[in-house]
Amino acid sequence: MTVSNINFQIRKFLAGVLLLNPIQIAYSAPARSSKNNWVFWYYVNDGQNRDCANYCILTFSIVGIIILILILCGCWSCYRIKKRSKEDYNDRIKRSESMSEVR
Repeated sequence: MTVSNINFQIRKFLAGVLLLNPIQIAYSAPARSSKNNWVFWYYVNDGQNRDCANYCILTFSIVGIIILILILCGCWSCYRIKKRSKEDYNDRIKRSESMSEVR
């Protein structure tokens, strides 16, 4: 197998795993059916209301985790920037003090 063939196989696998068939996502089942079906929502109260099901919970969990990771990365970047600017400020003060001693 060549590298490009392996890359194609990996992309094909990820596309199959990550990209769900729209028909499967939109599929819904009545609440009386077994809960083993992977559906986006279940109908309850004779079709009056919809309850979040497997795909719905999975989707919102993944989206929530991604949002949390983005927030944490933003906070970490702000911390690093603040720390680096404080170090740069201290270095400039030390350099200016050493330059004033030389004069």
